[in-house]
Formats: sequence, structure tokens, C-alpha cells
Amino acid sequence: MEVTAELYANFVKNAFLDNIDNIEDNSKCMLLGEEYGFTETDEVVSDISDYEIDDADYERQVVQNVDVTRDSNIINVDCNDINFGDVVTISAHYACIYVEGDTEDESYLMFHIDFAGEQESDNGTFELQIHDDGLFDVVT
Repeated sequence: MEVTAELYANFVKNAFLDNIDNIEDNSKCMLLGEEYGFTETDEVVSDISDYEIDDADYERQVVQNVDVTRDSNIINVDCNDINFGDVVTISAHYACIYVEGDTEDESYLMFHIDFAGEQESDNGTFELQIHDDGLFDVVT
């Protein structure tokens, strides 16, 4: 499966403006259905929540061990694989990682993953496996 991933444009702006608190401890992941279409100017969860899947076994997941490191002019963001369950029936086309705030209007979108089609589990494991190099780099 070939996936594409993109940063939401406003994530970088909000990070530099200090609108985002504690990425390491407040990041979550949500899954989106086929009708969602990536728009880089979306900014907060409420912009995309209408497209969230509603499968009975699904719930948003805390992103574990988020690590933000700086090396010269590169900022790298990494985390553990994201597991939505080992005995679940889930179908999704996209994932979104965001930084949870007090409300969905204060929960800033970070990163979008396009699965290039439907991905599903049928009474099995639904897991996003994160590349060894991490989620993404930002060159400053």
C-alpha cells in the first residue's frame, strides 16, 4: 500500500505562534471516511469532524511517546505505532493526528495520512505503523 502524508499548513503557523501546548502529551489520532478530502488550510478538529468514521469498535487514540527533536535546522516528530485495537472491525480511508485542546475548536490539526483507498480490519488488528524515520520533518 502506498500512502501519502501531508502537514496541515496552519499547524506550522500555530506551532510558531505558541498556540499549541505540549505536543508530546496531547497528541491524538482520528480516522476519517471516504468522503473526506484533504484541505491543507483546515486548522482544527471541528473543521473535519463530520468525516470521522462511526464504526462501533472505533474510538480516537492517544498517540504514545511523541518525541520532538531538533538537529541543526531540522525538527523531527516521531511516535509509537498507533493501535486502534486487536479485535476490532474498522474501515477507514484516512487518518489525522492532532493536538488535543479543551474543545474541538482548540484542537489543532497536525498531520494527515491518505491510505490510498479503504483499509479495514474484520475482528482483527487496525494499526498505523509509523516509519522508522518518524512522522515528519520540518526544515527551518
